[in-house]
Amino acid sequence: MTFNEGWIEVLKGGAADPLDSARRGLEKFAKLESRPGWGDYWVPAVERWAQAQGLDIHYIDNCWLKVAVSAADLIGFLRHIDQPGNTWIDPLFARIDPGDSYLIEAEEF
Repeated sequence: MTFNEGWIEVLKGGAADPLDSARRGLEKFAKLESRPGWGDYWVPAVERWAQAQGLDIHYIDNCWLKVAVSAADLIGFLRHIDQPGNTWIDPLFARIDPGDSYLIEAEEF
């Protein structure tokens, strides 16, 4: 069985340097609930979205990735994954601080 999870971490005040796989201990912003509404897993869903946006993808291994995003990018990502019944997404918009950066992570194991 494949386990699938995704989450968002926050970099208060924004990122001063490029993110890498060694960055740890960031504050959790939100968990990506269950799976994307179209039946996909988070790793390929985040990967395809980041590629379409021209964002850098940091691969920890073939089943774990991180994508650093601005607050505006995070809003775009949440709108992209929003599906009917995803009640967990709407409350996140009010918590996004335009001065912060965010890290979207996804892992399958």
